[in-house]
Amino acid sequence: MRNLILKYLEEADEFLNKGDLVDACEKYYKATEDFLKYIAIVDNMSEILNQVNAKNYWESELLFKVVKKKVELKDIWKAAWKLHTDCFHEERMNLREVKTLASIIKVISNRI
Repeated sequence: MRNLILKYLEEADEFLNKGDLVDACEKYYKATEDFLKYIAIVDNMSEILNQVNAKNYWESELLFKVVKKKVELKDIWKAAWKLHTDCFHEERMNLREVKTLASIIKVISNRI
């Protein structure tokens, strides 16, 4: 999972360097999403993991629950969620805004 997270971050940077904000934002979001899943597993958040197993997939609600348990990840998740909603879905962010939020997300590479 660690390698996949790093791969998403690398791909996001490549898209960003090409000016492809939408794909960059989705890769930054995906890296963060997988990072939160990784944290849930490493920290053995059994209540959340049991819900994942029961549903057989991760809902956004469960990712928000991971962040509630690890408050120090709030800014990272907030940045990723904004990229996902405002850039990927709505396409209403500029390069400067994306770079600012991406810099918040990139710290996850030091935490895995």
